[in-house]
This record gives sequence, C-alpha cells and structure tokens, in this order.
Amino acid sequence: MVKDDQGDHPSTNQSMADQITPNVPGDKVTVADVNQLTKDEKDKVKENVNKANPDLPQGTEVTVGNNGDVTITYPDKSTNTIPGKDLVVKGNPSDQPSTKPSDAHQITPNVPGDKVTVADVNQLTEDEKDKVKENVNKADPDLPQGTEVTVGDNGDVTITYPDHSTDVISGADLVAKHDQATITPNDADQQGAKATSQGQPAVKAAGSHRPRRQASCHKLGIKHRLGQR
Repeated sequence: MVKDDQGDHPSTNQSMADQITPNVPGDKVTVADVNQLTKDEKDKVKENVNKANPDLPQGTEVTVGNNGDVTITYPDKSTNTIPGKDLVVKGNPSDQPSTKPSDAHQITPNVPGDKVTVADVNQLTEDEKDKVKENVNKADPDLPQGTEVTVGDNGDVTITYPDHSTDVISGADLVAKHDQATITPNDADQQGAKATSQGQPAVKAAGSHRPRRQASCHKLGIKHRLGQR
C-alpha cells in the first residue's frame, strides 16, 4: 500500500493496478510448448482473460508473452501480471475439449422423401447430382448461411457447415436405380386377355347344348300329336 506524507494514512492516489485484482480464468489453454506459445494459443489465453475480467477499465491492454504470462496494462500505465502457469497447460491442443458444440453436433439434416432415379447408382451424372442436391436443399431450407452441399459419384451427400464440421447422408437414402424389369402395358393387356379367355367356358360347348334340348322337345311334340290321332 502506498502511503502519503502524513505517514500512516493510505494514499488516495493509488494506481489502477493497486485498486484492481484481475480474475484468473477457470480453464487453462492446452498448448504444445509452454515456453513458446503459438499466435493462436496466445489468442485463446487472451480471450480467456478478457472473459474472466469483463469489467476492466476502457483502454486496458492485455498482452500474452511467449511463456503464457499475461500483462494487463491499465490506462494509467500501471500493470498487473498473471503467471503463465495459471493460464496454460502442456498437452496436445487437439485434445482440448471444445467449449462450443460443432454445427454438425447441433444439426440433424432432413433426408428427402423422394429418391432420384438414376441409371448407375455408382456413377451419377452431373444432372443426377444436381437433382440430388436440389432435393437436399429443399428438405433442409434452414441450413446456416455459408453451408455447402456436395454430391459424390455414388450419391453420398456431404454437408459442410461454416465451422467446417460435416454431416453425411448416404446415397442409398437419396437415389434409386432404374427398374429394367418392368412389364409394358401391352404385355399386361395380352396376359390379362389370355387369362380371361382360358377362364371362360368353350363357346362351342354352350352353343351345341341348347339345340339338342330344342330338338328333344320338338320330337316329343310330334309324338304327342301322332298319339292323339
């Protein structure tokens, strides 16, 4: 504590550094070399310090040294320092857990209801790919701005979000091969006519039976008239 000319009373002219005790971030930044931080690692350290100290006076500057030490310089040029050992830890930066879920983690793309009919499911044409892409865009109108949709030769769709995370929709859910084994309408008509013909009684049998009944009745009538005589 700085004292004034009276001796025991605290000075009212304390520096900002004397009046402010900066907060140390709760999370450390994982770095490859604690003695030589990269620019990206320094930026993460600075970001953590600023988040932990949102009320620093306007005009305060935060700088990060190669070893992770942070110097906070206030508008009156006084400074506070946070040691790098309280801010960084050695390790593989890729192992550091993300504080924000990726776009792909938060979004589940819709699969179009209709499949695109293609000649070869393993080698789509450009027109077929365009139709697949159009179907996906129609099924997912709310994808983030900047999202890219690409279609592979086999119909697989890769959706790349602005944060470079990706989702994939299998081509099996998006395309179908032309069915070459269909029966034409003429073939169906011919088969139906044949079946109907085979199921009907013979015309000849029906036509020959009725005349025999008529002939028998006629002969009986003749015999009846002859008997009366």
